[in-house]
Amino acid sequence: MRVNLGRTVSVYKEGLRVVSLDPSLDYERINIIGKTVRDKYGNAVGRVLDVIGNVKNPYALVKTTGKWNEETHVRVEGKRKVD
Repeated sequence: MRVNLGRTVSVYKEGLRVVSLDPSLDYERINIIGKTVRDKYGNAVGRVLDVIGNVKNPYALVKTTGKWNEETHVRVEGKRKVD
């Protein structure tokens, strides 16, 4: 499953970003922690460290590893958990 990340809410100087997530998705079933964040060209630009916030306003804590461009849509691809 592909999860599109939203806009950057905060940037920290250690290369950490807080990025908004789609609240309609269940992040317990779709585990994106540890997944690589890619831009629209498929280049790795970071890794998801944690999902924070509440259910109505979830955010991803992302450690950036490449050039992060707000103009370029970023996404995480992962598999849905099977019960």
